[in-house]
Amino acid sequence: MNIIVLENEPSSYRGGQEKSLFDVCQGLAYRGHKIYFLYVTKGDLLEEYQKFCHQTLLVRGYFFDKKNLPKSILRFIVDLLKVPILENTVIYSNQYHDSPFGSGLSLVNHKPYVCHLRLPPYRDWETDRKSTRLNSSH
Repeated sequence: MNIIVLENEPSSYRGGQEKSLFDVCQGLAYRGHKIYFLYVTKGDLLEEYQKFCHQTLLVRGYFFDKKNLPKSILRFIVDLLKVPILENTVIYSNQYHDSPFGSGLSLVNHKPYVCHLRLPPYRDWETDRKSTRLNSSH
């Protein structure tokens, strides 16, 4: 199987999520799967990934920059088009923040997209706190 993996920065300094992804990718590669590793920022684990990944590919990001939307959309599309898509491919992201890019790859290429939900979804805690206060006063 071909697995396209999305990661922001392959670094051992960021935490357990990045180390876990490294172990997952390494294990899948050793089981015969071809890993196509996409990253945004070089990290200290990149050389280690290059030892077992079929290909590593630098991309500019996984979402749109609202401050410069036209240029951001163009870069996004260019990055989508440079990712090799083969038969028997799945797209895997390590966090939901990468979903715009993963979903785009999935939609354009008709391939399954899997998002490993390691982090809780974003919540607006201030709004939740105000809502709770309003509801408890009734």
